[in-house]
Amino acid sequence: MDDAKIDVGSLNIEKVVALLEVAKKIKIKYTDGEIGWAYALPGDLAIIGNVPSFAEHIGILDVVRLVPADGILRADEVLWYAYGSTTEVRYPKSYSEGWYKAFSAGARSLGLRAESFLEGLAAVCHGTDLVPREVFGDLGLDMSGVKFLTHVRWDREGKSAFGPGVPVYTQGVSLDLEYHGSTDVIELGRRTEDEILTIVRGLPVFPADKTDDDDACPPCVGFVEPRTRLYGNVSRMTDESYVIFPGGSRKDKDADKSRDATLAEVEAWIREKYQELEGFGGPRG
Repeated sequence: MDDAKIDVGSLNIEKVVALLEVAKKIKIKYTDGEIGWAYALPGDLAIIGNVPSFAEHIGILDVVRLVPADGILRADEVLWYAYGSTTEVRYPKSYSEGWYKAFSAGARSLGLRAESFLEGLAAVCHGTDLVPREVFGDLGLDMSGVKFLTHVRWDREGKSAFGPGVPVYTQGVSLDLEYHGSTDVIELGRRTEDEILTIVRGLPVFPADKTDDDDACPPCVGFVEPRTRLYGNVSRMTDESYVIFPGGSRKDKDADKSRDATLAEVEAWIREKYQELEGFGGPRG
């Protein structure tokens, strides 16, 4: 392709997709232990060609700077972000191959990118305002056995979710902390202690008419332990009462025992857990 310098500031999805038609396809290192496709651009730049499995600091169609690394080029700084979130889509293996093909086609019709990793596991990249279950529920597909795990790469103010702090997630609530009742998880990236406390204080109350519903998920916020294992959470049951699910090591006999708590007790637990996990700051990619 032409060696003319790429004006990163003027890029949009349409321009990046057009560049794919003329760029050379190469293999690069996304992160240690993961190699994937990219499209080479002038000036040591490239467009990421896959939905990465492990490198959550980059995503499909991102424009990155390349640096040499052990005989292969590696993605370094992200210069232009294509999508703000990536959602893992876990669907029953009993679903036919046609289900995923229809899902992928539906995602593309919405201007999104979907990719299958294994039977029963796919990923789709999208903006931070999209609620997967609501949007994909309109595709006319059976979603009864589907679970979504959304990784938010930056917040709505454009602040990276991979800054200092510890990784947290919400379940049963949207990014706006509105209760939506599903078992879907939204991983919010790394947050400071004050940001986590603000999220906890803003949790909606578990609706009284849902407390006897075994399929309903109490709105909660929790921590993500390294290797992406969910690591303890707190739910809000009434205006004044919370429930703490400690989580932690499987060797911990109290790991699976929930307990009622006041807001003050929850705040103390959050601070303790934050200090425990703070050493894992920085991008997991």
